[in-house]
Amino acid sequence: MTIAETPNVATTCAAADVTADAGSGVLEVADGSIARGVESCTISIDVVLAAGGDFTNTITGATGLDGEPSAQIRALVPSMSLTKTVEPEALTADDREATYTFVVFNDGEVDLHDVTVTDPGPIGGTGTMGPIDCGGVTDLAVGDKLTCTAVYTAGLDDLDGSALENHAQASGVTPGGTQIGAEADAEVPTVLPNPALSLVKSADTDIATAAGQVITYAFTVTNTGNVTIADVSIEEGDFSGAGELGEIVCPAEAELLAPTDTVVCEAEYIVLAADLTGDALTNTASANGVGPFGPVTSPDSTAEVTTKAPSGPLAVTGGESALPYAAGGLLLVMLGVGTAVLARRRQHG
Repeated sequence: MTIAETPNVATTCAAADVTADAGSGVLEVADGSIARGVESCTISIDVVLAAGGDFTNTITGATGLDGEPSAQIRALVPSMSLTKTVEPEALTADDREATYTFVVFNDGEVDLHDVTVTDPGPIGGTGTMGPIDCGGVTDLAVGDKLTCTAVYTAGLDDLDGSALENHAQASGVTPGGTQIGAEADAEVPTVLPNPALSLVKSADTDIATAAGQVITYAFTVTNTGNVTIADVSIEEGDFSGAGELGEIVCPAEAELLAPTDTVVCEAEYIVLAADLTGDALTNTASANGVGPFGPVTSPDSTAEVTTKAPSGPLAVTGGESALPYAAGGLLLVMLGVGTAVLARRRQHG
């Protein structure tokens, strides 16, 4: 136990001359006097304790006083501790809120009041640190705990794959007016956003055989990144069909596509006669969406449907063509008729 840097000496002993040197363990009093009829007077002084416990205060060299030269002093030491935790385990573009929990514990020997917790938020953070909520409690009895919470909403620039670190402080005031404190740190990792989409385009048939046939195209979009993609849609590219592809319809799930989730959009095409060339109907498309930093586009995907070639003239079978014989037969008949007519005309003549 030593005299404090600022002793704040006070006494009720008349004309007492008190010498209190900071850092010393000895207090000197001279010329103290007690008026007739007064049984005692007091001297108070601020001291510094390295630890709590029992101390013996002994008076030496006193003259004109009766009583015990020593007294036992029980020193009560104030103390507090602070622990700090954070959830979730990591911040992502889809979950940018870090919830901090602060637990202040009065592990000393005196009650504390005006207890507060301060935390400015992550060092270099670009987000917003909310207020610390301690439920309005400011007094903390010996052995009691106070739990406070605060929420930090990370900015997109915070999500660079490193950890967000921040420092918190708790403070309280003893009954004697001494302020004490405690500190704690916490960090939460961040995940670098990687928005990505994939597209697989397919048809419900391998071949188109007739005009009027309906082909249903499926566009299977998968979120292959680590952030949610909004407003997923399909953009048609090259299409070799003679007609127009029908409207592409996507389900409601395409409005917000979480990582690893899949959505299937569809469109129909009615085959035209002009499509039946024997060549494949090719159809290329890409998937689009909106990520945390802007537009996201998948690589192109192509689907092919074979078409049936049109039928040609009937093939001739069985050897040489019979056409010359038929033509010859017809010629003979015609000649025969002509001969008959000529003969009749001669008879009448």
